[in-house]
Amino acid sequence: MENGATLRPVCRLFGRLEVWSRHGTRVEFLSERSKHLFAVLVLQKGAPVSRDVLVARLWTDGPDERLRRNLSTEVWRLRCALERAGEDGSRWINARPEALSLRMDEQAWIDIEVFDQCVRKSLQSIGPGPLATLESIEQLYRGDLLPELEYDWCLAEREAYRNRFLACLEALLLLAKQRSDWRESIRIARRILAEDSFLEHIHREIMLCHAMMGDRVAALRHYEKLQFAFRQELGVSPARETTALYNRLRDDGGQRPDPAVPEAAADRDVERRLALIQQHLHQLNQEVRAFASLLQPGPPAS
Repeated sequence: MENGATLRPVCRLFGRLEVWSRHGTRVEFLSERSKHLFAVLVLQKGAPVSRDVLVARLWTDGPDERLRRNLSTEVWRLRCALERAGEDGSRWINARPEALSLRMDEQAWIDIEVFDQCVRKSLQSIGPGPLATLESIEQLYRGDLLPELEYDWCLAEREAYRNRFLACLEALLLLAKQRSDWRESIRIARRILAEDSFLEHIHREIMLCHAMMGDRVAALRHYEKLQFAFRQELGVSPARETTALYNRLRDDGGQRPDPAVPEAAADRDVERRLALIQQHLHQLNQEVRAFASLLQPGPPAS
């Protein structure tokens, strides 16, 4: 990472946690827990976090006194890692008797903060501004938030950022359709499906975009692939709205569809996905019961 010219620290949380000092040196964390401690603090964006909360988030159990000592050790390791990269560890980590906070340089570049600013800007902008802002959001989001962290507390933050990202992509898709840029619309739609392949209204958008480009064969083929995937992976067929679009494109010959034809509301996909989740939970429950029965001791030998 070459950021020496900017003379500011860089912190990325999307995709995986990566930190560079203002000198362009990557921060090499001395332990996984000190890395996770940094992640907790940076997510709080400067707000203090009580030591009890930090202990609960980083360890599952153990005597309170020992866990408090463990936390102090990880704070020391975190400061050492920052200092080895050329930063003032004591300046970054603001330690008080009952709480810790991260005090990064005001010039520090943190991807989630830039992401949040772009989201707010896209909601306030009018005219060509939202396009550039939304494109910046797509570039910022390199992957899920802190995917290497498997703590429960991280799941809500990860899902919240992921949902905001998907909403921004759908806004980008709408802008591309308004420009009649069908190739770009398909690219964005595929990017959305890379995050959630069960969003059928996005599959319908791809079918419509292919049809608007005059490639009815590609539109029909997309449905057929979708139908096969749903049957293989979920044991169900596409929704009625998706099948109706397929039939309409198949029967209309070479006539292009009206891109303004309203699609079924996305909440129908939500209901459908919930039904699929319930189906999978029921199946999982049956499998767990079957597995548990195998573990039951058999009748004693006579």
